[in-house]
Amino acid sequence: MFKHLKQFLAAVLAVSFLTGCAQIPTNGLIKTGQDLQPALESDFLYYSPTGPVEDATKYEILAGFLNAGTGPQNDYSTAREFLSEDLRANWKPSQRTLIQAGSRLLTVNSDNSASASISVSAQIGDQGEFESLPANSTEYLNFKFIKEDGQWRISSAPNLTVVIEPVFEVIFRSYSVYFYDNEFEYLVPDVRWFPSRASTTTRLVDALLNGPSTWLAPAVTSAIPAGTELAVNAVTVNQGLASVDLSAAALKATVGKRPYMEAQIRETLLPLSSVYNVQVLIEQTPQDIQDINSLVPAIRSTSPVVLVDGNLKHVDLSASTDVIGAKPILQQLDSTEFALTDDEKYLLLRTSDGIYSRRFGILGAKTDRLVAGTDFLAPAIDRQNFAWAMPSAANSPVFVFDSLGKQVQFASGWLHGLERSQFSISPEGSRAAVIAGTGANRRLYVMSIIRDQFGKPISFGLPVKPYGEISSVTSVSWVGLTSLAILDQGIGEYTTPKILTIGGLSRALPQVLHAKAIIGSNPVSSLFIQTDENEFFQYRSAFWSKVSSNVLAMHFPGM
Repeated sequence: MFKHLKQFLAAVLAVSFLTGCAQIPTNGLIKTGQDLQPALESDFLYYSPTGPVEDATKYEILAGFLNAGTGPQNDYSTAREFLSEDLRANWKPSQRTLIQAGSRLLTVNSDNSASASISVSAQIGDQGEFESLPANSTEYLNFKFIKEDGQWRISSAPNLTVVIEPVFEVIFRSYSVYFYDNEFEYLVPDVRWFPSRASTTTRLVDALLNGPSTWLAPAVTSAIPAGTELAVNAVTVNQGLASVDLSAAALKATVGKRPYMEAQIRETLLPLSSVYNVQVLIEQTPQDIQDINSLVPAIRSTSPVVLVDGNLKHVDLSASTDVIGAKPILQQLDSTEFALTDDEKYLLLRTSDGIYSRRFGILGAKTDRLVAGTDFLAPAIDRQNFAWAMPSAANSPVFVFDSLGKQVQFASGWLHGLERSQFSISPEGSRAAVIAGTGANRRLYVMSIIRDQFGKPISFGLPVKPYGEISSVTSVSWVGLTSLAILDQGIGEYTTPKILTIGGLSRALPQVLHAKAIIGSNPVSSLFIQTDENEFFQYRSAFWSKVSSNVLAMHFPGM
């Protein structure tokens, strides 16, 4: 139904352009949009801008050219019609995409030059990296005109396109290119944005070969040797088989690393609806590479655990079961927060005097205090079984302990001078999200967790801010591999839950009265909220349904 609706809107837009009575919107405030995900990679898209009309003015040519950035079909062939013969073949529209926020100002000068002043909220780089820009950012673009066969055409233009956010969400789609953690144990997604079209396979592999985003780079590595390029500048897809022909530099990969190299490419391309399998070639020679199982970490827990009535319980709308062995420890310690591994063998508790740990299923195991203190956030256990204890105070260090309870040296880095209010680690353990700062300077940050080759955490990488200036965020949780669930307090008693894509946009969910914490394991089906009154709600069928009361804390095991 939704697909038919989009096609209907496309037809309306096409008719509007032909009649000249209406245009694709070129300005407007940035708002949360719908989750539009084109199902097929093809050059059919939902906007069909028209080319220049006869005897168009310079202003009309410039406006038409900028509007034609909504049509990437055939490598932006419509936009190229506004360009001079010399520029047409040399213009590189994929080098950058600006996401416009608000209005734009076009100025045409008497010397056949022109400029555009455009308010922008974000930009997409040539490798598909999404970069959120500071509030009130403005981009100034310069153009020149020439007459060809009596018609004005643009003879000089920047290598970019401009779209507003609602148009961006239709034309572009988020994809993940995959890199390994430093142990080669898990694949870590790096989100990129490309127009959904036939050439997406080539752009994804190019992005993979060019390496990870700057903020993620310290925490990941690649099995593909540095300097490897596509031997043929296209990834072909024939009956679902994507053929990836690499240059001779790929031969530097050892026999043992080539299955990892192939898995990296396979996991990057298989989410495309047109790709069912991947073949790796090196200089046109097919490679006999043994497949390895997917190293993308599975989200294994769909049932949260809550701290309620002095016990830890799995709870959802249909059932409630105890976490075995937890109740005696909770009766011994006055706990207000916890963390639990997905096998439910390792438990962390926050009490009034510190962070405690307990192993289950080990004869003679004791409850040990890892670190003393009163100002800790909820503890965390990463996938590598390191325990994390983060104080809220700005100048307090982050404490990390190995599986035996021994503290490891960890540098808090840029976070050292900021107060913290919540902390969450990604499912594979290579990234983290933290709410840090106070008052108007409180922000949500995403950063890499830098580890050595044995998986031991060393420090945090430099942070990035998710899209939008969200200063009223009160809670954050990873949901899946590429998204965060947050609570945006805003103004008033109602709180807005949102899903943020790491390196992408956001969407809002129905508001909740007095919400104070959110958790999730899947951005669609496994979201839960705790209120100030300690009521517990689950998101189902576009509504929040009450599950339980008297919930002091809630977490997914292993997250």
